[in-house]
Amino acid sequence: MDNGKKLYSVSDLAASLNVPRTTVNDWLRKYDRYIDFEVRGRRKVYTDDSLAVLKIISAAKDGGTGSAELEAELASRCAVRPEISPLPEDGDPGAVSSGGEEVRHLPAVNFDVGNFLHDFEQRENWQARTRRRGFLIMAVLMILLLGAACATLLLLGQLLTLRESSRNLETRLAASGSETKLLREKAEKEFRAIAEKVEAAGRSEREASSGIEKRLEEQKARFETVLRRLEKTEKLQEREIVRLEKENFRLRAELDTAAKLLSTRQTALDRAESALAEARRKIAEQEKHLQKPDPSKSAPAKASPAGEKKNE
Repeated sequence: MDNGKKLYSVSDLAASLNVPRTTVNDWLRKYDRYIDFEVRGRRKVYTDDSLAVLKIISAAKDGGTGSAELEAELASRCAVRPEISPLPEDGDPGAVSSGGEEVRHLPAVNFDVGNFLHDFEQRENWQARTRRRGFLIMAVLMILLLGAACATLLLLGQLLTLRESSRNLETRLAASGSETKLLREKAEKEFRAIAEKVEAAGRSEREASSGIEKRLEEQKARFETVLRRLEKTEKLQEREIVRLEKENFRLRAELDTAAKLLSTRQTALDRAESALAEARRKIAEQEKHLQKPDPSKSAPAKASPAGEKKNE
């Protein structure tokens, strides 16, 4: 503290900003024209204004701000620190006397042309980038406007097409409405004629309503009687159908059994026929064998026919 004024070393600045000391040294060296300091002995100390400038730089770096934008922000928000030359001491040849009196030089402000040109170039670059961004934004806006205009033209064309279709539809509806009106008038006339006929028929029907009601009741009774009979007949038919289905099932079972039995008998018959054919073959062979003459017996027979007769 000096007369209530707080002073900071580089370590104090790094602790206040929560950044490394090397980073603070880089900022102090790069942006020294915006940062105020005092020389105490052989080292520099910094004020609250210096800490405020470093906070702006730290926030800009954390936010990803580029160097040109940061330079422009510092130039707009912070004052450039002037370089003050030291006062000449007594006897310094730089002192000038006027009228026999010694006059001391006033503090001189040195203007750094290099820094000014650098700042000017940075601002020019920033303004060029700003102009390019503006041109890009304008181009995008123009493209969007052209797209919107094209879309508007398309919508307008569709709207005109829809309007023309609507007019055609209105014309058709008007023609259809006139046809509907004519049909309605024709239908009303026919309806009046029918109503007159119905009224006339109603009068005649009212005259014979009592007889018709009796006939209707009789027909209703007959219909109900026939309906009951039909219901009974339907029930009988259903029962008969059930019985016939059962009988059909039974007959099918018997038919299957008869078919199996017939198949068995056919097989037995085939076997019997085979056996009969075999027996006939054997009988035929035996008959052929019997029909052959025996030579041993034929000679004596011819010699003694009397004996043959005797044998007979």
